[in-house]
Amino acid sequence: MQRFLVGTVICALSTAAVAADFPERISPSVAAPVLTPVLTPVLATIHFAGFYVGAQAGWQGLTDAYCELDRIDANYFEPAKGTGSTFVGGIHTGYNYQSGLIVFGLETDIESTTHGKKVTLHPGTDGSWDYRALIRAQGSLRARLGVIFDRYLGYATAGVALANVHHDYSNSDGAYVGDKSRAGWTVGAGVEYALDTNWHMQVEYRYTALGTIINIWPSPDLNFTEHHHLTSHSIRPGVTYRF
Repeated sequence: MQRFLVGTVICALSTAAVAADFPERISPSVAAPVLTPVLTPVLATIHFAGFYVGAQAGWQGLTDAYCELDRIDANYFEPAKGTGSTFVGGIHTGYNYQSGLIVFGLETDIESTTHGKKVTLHPGTDGSWDYRALIRAQGSLRARLGVIFDRYLGYATAGVALANVHHDYSNSDGAYVGDKSRAGWTVGAGVEYALDTNWHMQVEYRYTALGTIINIWPSPDLNFTEHHHLTSHSIRPGVTYRF
């Protein structure tokens, strides 16, 4: 009997020692702490739809393919070509529709240029004379179609181009000025980048053709007609505000 009591005491002490080696269990009544993730502010969804206004300024190169014809002498033909580059700047406005990643809309712009290229024919001779081509103002009405890539919009554009074209001619017989308003076509492409939900930046390339302009000397002693075919290349960076 004495041995049984001793054994029981030793067993109890061993069980207590083993239990002391295990960490304390969490009471089922105490809830585990909940970790709340820290959320950083994110920019609202970028979109390209809606009404917008902006301004643009850049470079434009003009080519004036010229030829002079004689209304009496059908064999007379005087070709020439004038090229020049200048600053171009103005404002634009438009409206876009957006369907998923596809954007389509209309845009119009009006611009002023400083084109003024002087061309001299037969320099250093008695038959020398000059002409100058100048685009005073220009504008366009175009459709745009593009695809969104993250904050970028890549687009193509095409439509009607309008311009006020000024030519002046001078030689030993006098001077003549021709002013014409011309309609042509324009086509190009560009990339627009969204700085935030309202402010966007873009750069655009366009090719424009204004067709053929014919000026007739008013003097009865001069039977010449001046034919000009005007084309231009332009690159326009710009900034746009979307409402």
